[in-house]
Amino acid sequence: MPDSRADELIRRYERLASERAALEPEWREIARLVRPMRGEFALANGVSASRRLTDVLDGTAIMAADNLASGLWGALTNSANAWFALKHPIEDLNEDQAVKTWLDVVTRRMLAALGGDGQRFYARAIDLYGDLVCFGTGVFSMEEDPVSGRLLFGAASHGPQSTSTSRAAPSSPSAGILFY
Repeated sequence: MPDSRADELIRRYERLASERAALEPEWREIARLVRPMRGEFALANGVSASRRLTDVLDGTAIMAADNLASGLWGALTNSANAWFALKHPIEDLNEDQAVKTWLDVVTRRMLAALGGDGQRFYARAIDLYGDLVCFGTGVFSMEEDPVSGRLLFGAASHGPQSTSTSRAAPSSPSAGILFY
């Protein structure tokens, strides 16, 4: 029985990889011209960081994408605003003062956890919005570092490693791509 589940997952992975393959030429071109320092297609082909900018004619597309990504960040997850609040699913409990106080305290703690202690949620969120603007999709992850207990946020860059079955550990040298 476990083999059938594994086979099913392998088939699903292969199907998704096939669907993704149809989009990769467009993503490669977008990464080359609009997100030259973000898309990992160039790294997979051995292109150095200094050579990534050689195909960019001017910065118009890059600035437009950055402006839209910044607008999304500012409207959706601006660190200067309380952009979410917790609510109990039972409406009557939301009127209870003790519940209101508890929900407010937890909301503030969650907002502080996103921005504080070097956890870099907001820095990774802007990367995610840039990917959404340019590629129409993005990958965002959150996990807890088992040693420090800190939350680690990542926005995986588009490219061949995005479909890899292995993942960089926060302490590995390649962790800068996925985790901060």
